Formats: sequence, C-alpha cells, structure tokens
Amino acid sequence: MRATQVRLAAGVLVAGLLAVFAGVTPGVPKGRDAAAGSGREPVAVGRTVLACPGGVGPGSLASSIDAGSWPVRLSASAAKQLTGSPAVARATVLRTDGDGTTVPGLSYDQRGSAAHAELAATNRAVVLTATGALAPGATASVRSRAADGAQQGMSEIACTKPGTRFWLTGLSESLGEHAAIVLVNVDDSPAQVELALDDERGAVDVPGAENIRVPAHAREVLDLDELAPGSTALAVGVHVTSGRVVAAAHQSATSGEAKLGNGWLPAGPEPARTVVLPGVVAGAAKVTLTVLAPGEDAGTATVRLLTPHGPIEPAGHNQVSLTPGKVATVDLTGLFAGAAAAVEVTADVPVVAGLRQQAEPAAAGPGDTDLALTAPATALRRPVAMSGPPAGATGTVLLTAPAHGASATVAVVGDGGRTVASTTVKVPAGSTVASKLPDSASGRTVLVTPTSGGKLVVSRAAAAVVDKVPQLSILQPAPPQMQAMRAQLTRALR
Repeated sequence: MRATQVRLAAGVLVAGLLAVFAGVTPGVPKGRDAAAGSGREPVAVGRTVLACPGGVGPGSLASSIDAGSWPVRLSASAAKQLTGSPAVARATVLRTDGDGTTVPGLSYDQRGSAAHAELAATNRAVVLTATGALAPGATASVRSRAADGAQQGMSEIACTKPGTRFWLTGLSESLGEHAAIVLVNVDDSPAQVELALDDERGAVDVPGAENIRVPAHAREVLDLDELAPGSTALAVGVHVTSGRVVAAAHQSATSGEAKLGNGWLPAGPEPARTVVLPGVVAGAAKVTLTVLAPGEDAGTATVRLLTPHGPIEPAGHNQVSLTPGKVATVDLTGLFAGAAAAVEVTADVPVVAGLRQQAEPAAAGPGDTDLALTAPATALRRPVAMSGPPAGATGTVLLTAPAHGASATVAVVGDGGRTVASTTVKVPAGSTVASKLPDSASGRTVLVTPTSGGKLVVSRAAAAVVDKVPQLSILQPAPPQMQAMRAQLTRALR
C-alpha cells in the first residue's frame, strides 16, 4: 500500500474513533492524567489532574480554591461510558513530606456545579483530581488576598495540567523586586528539571540550574534573588528532562515604604512569531512589555495595541530590536487612553513575552498599589470557565479578537449549571471589549462561549479597594481539557 493510502486510511480510522470516543481519554499509567496520552488502546476512562502552585513568601494570606466541570461536546456513547466510571472531583493540599491532605468541602459529583473551599495551608500546592464524566472540562483556580503585610494585594492563577516545557517572561529582581519559580510534581516518581535564564544582558549563568529535582507529590520554590540577583528583566525557560511538572512564577514589589503588590505569572507557550497578551485593564497606571528571542537569530518585533477602537501601532514604541538571548523591555504606560486592551507582538523570529501592569494608587491612600502579570494566551474556539470575582471586587471579562471579528456569550452560572445572567458580546477584528460582570457573578462561575467568527482571547479582571489600597488580579483561564484530550487521542491512534 502506498504511503498516501496508509495516511488516508489512518485518517479515516482516527476520525471514526474520535466520533465514538470524543472526550474519552486513553488508558494511562498510575500517576499520569488523562490528557497526557499514551500508546495504549483507548478505553472509556477519564482522569484529569490539575495543579496550582500555592502561596509564596511570608505573611498571612486568605486563600481559596474554586473548581468545577463545565460543558464539553461529548458523543452520546462517550458520555454514557464516562458516566459509568466513578465520577468525583477532589482537591488535596500537598505536604512537604510528599503526602497530601484533602481540602475540606472541595468536592463535587455533578457537572455544572461549582465548588468553593477556603485553604488553611496557603504555602503549599493544591491538586485537583477529576474522574469519570467530570474529567472533561475540569477547571480550577486559586485566589489569595491580604489587606496588609508582605503579601498585600490580590492574586489569582488557574490550575493547569502537567507538562514538560514552559516559559515565564517578565519577572524582575531589581531593587525592591522579588520573584520565585514554583514547580509542582503531581506524579508518583520524581521529576528532573533544567532552567535557562536570560535577562537584559543575556544568558545568566546559574550553577546547578540543569539538575533540579522535584520529588514525587511535592513542590520546589526557586528564589530568583539567589539565581539572578539584580536582573531587571528576566525570562525563564523550564525544560523537564524526566517526568512532568506544573510551573508558575510569583512576583512581588516594593518602592521604599510603598508596597507595589504581588501577582502570579502563568507559564506561557513555546516561542512563536505572533503572541497576544491579554488583560490590560482600563486605567492601568503602568504597563510594561518584555520580549525575548530565545533562539540564535536577531530580529525585529512589531507591537500593536488591540483596543476597543481597533488596533493601534504606538508611535515610538511599535518596533523592538531583538538581540538573541537578551530580554527587551518596552514601556507602554499611558498609551491606552485609559481603555482596556491587549498587546500583540509579531516578530520575524520566534519570541516569548510577558506583560506587567499596576493599578492606579488611591488618591487619598498611602501610595500602595497592586500588580498583575499576564502571559501569551491561547486563542479559544470552545467554551471556557473561570471563577467569578471575590466579594467586594468588580469583575470584568476582557475579550480580544486578534485577527477576525467574533462574538461570544458571557454567562454567570449558578448551582447545577443554571444560568443566572447572560449577555452577548461582539468583538470587532483587532479589538478588545470589556464586559462588566453583574454583582451576581461574585462566588459563582463565569462561562464564556464563542458563538461565531474567529478565535477569541479571554481573561477576567478583578479590582477592589481595601483600606484605601487598590487590589488587582488577572485570571487567565487554562485551555479546556477536552481539546487536549482529543489531540492526545489522535496522536495515540496514529
């Protein structure tokens, strides 16, 4: 049989099996989640494991976790088979000895119902395991808030599935700044990790960075003030040489007596020639873009601001010269005309990027503020779920259509998947639209469903003022697990 015929036959087989097993994850070894895939024959077993990094640094934090399993397209046969599997979701907090303790109150056994629990151990990783019919579409995020102390501010991050390659761009260890990389291993065997650090001067030589061990069911916190002291702009590549981990970064900052806040930076994807960084809020006081070309070739990047009025190339800031291995910084403060936006970077070489913004200090406050960091986003065509804003905070969904106009429904979902409020949002090509959430979104789930047009980039902002100090966080949802499962199943069958 000719090669083209073999490929055609394989494609037909894959298409047929996906129609039957859509959303059914392959059988996987113990300690590996369903989205990781394997070469085994696919069976009707669903298991998704997501991890959040936990808190970093001293101080008392009020932390909580929100979780749920949300609509995905399942064939009737797949849904029936998955329903026959144990359907339950539970969260555990990892202890330093590698064991775990169950999070009280955080479990659910019904699709479309959100679960919420307070976390007593804030400086430990949290792992959500969803099985059976609850595995596809599983989602979770962790939020921390502190009104004072070293961790003053609000920060959020989505729990994500383990992987082997990550990029964390836009961190700083300049005066008053502190950053840390957090690695979480949810598997039954240890993981081996190597880091590649670059800053404004080039590659950072870090002895031992190629041989970092993360024990099974544990996390490692790597302080960048020990690895790259004095670096103003940092990009960190995480490569797992054995096993898998979840990676994230935490940044905090002060300026003299003023606290500038703290925030989580989720891991970004592999280098690409075009990246979109979402979540610039209306009225952001300071916005900074960092870009790195991690390869061996120099290049040029073009910066566009995707605003409510369409794309803008900011004069004097739209071209960035890229030197291989050196992190470039672009100050975009004051260029958004007080509107919400996203930032698009297009380069002639593959790049990674990060975006940092600060809230405007309260006029009568002590000068303290808060910061939020975002990574390049994955454009979505499928529904995505996020937790609503906390009590006392204003929530806004930021939707960006980088290439083609699109529309989506933004719904607040209550118990049992019941829609509490819903609105349709139209996003012109190259634009960002801010959709303010109703008060009913607090403590509930926000479901964004693309309805027509091109791909969308979605994030959710939360803003509040506590004791005259602003709090700001940007939640970037993790890509729906269903999509990853289908892709892995396709690869397993080829």
